[in-house]
Amino acid sequence: MTRRKKEAAPVSLLTSLGASSLELEVRKSRAGAVMLISGVIGVGELSDREIMVLSHSGRLIIRGERLAISTLERRSLEIYGRVTEVVFGYGKA
Repeated sequence: MTRRKKEAAPVSLLTSLGASSLELEVRKSRAGAVMLISGVIGVGELSDREIMVLSHSGRLIIRGERLAISTLERRSLEIYGRVTEVVFGYGKA
């Protein structure tokens, strides 16, 4: 009898403040993780160790190693790399 490895379900975070919302979905990948973020109005800072994502709800700071943006379009962003920390701060971006 062989055991099948159970795949982890995507982790999702949704925060709604008035008319604006920020949605985050995380999936495992070979590079570490793939983060799909919607509700984005821009990118404040970008390096291979930290990415600051701006939204109407606040700032989302992603820290890790070998971080990169693969897609940025229509208020959506895709980040991949080894994520070690995610910090959300309320307030205008």
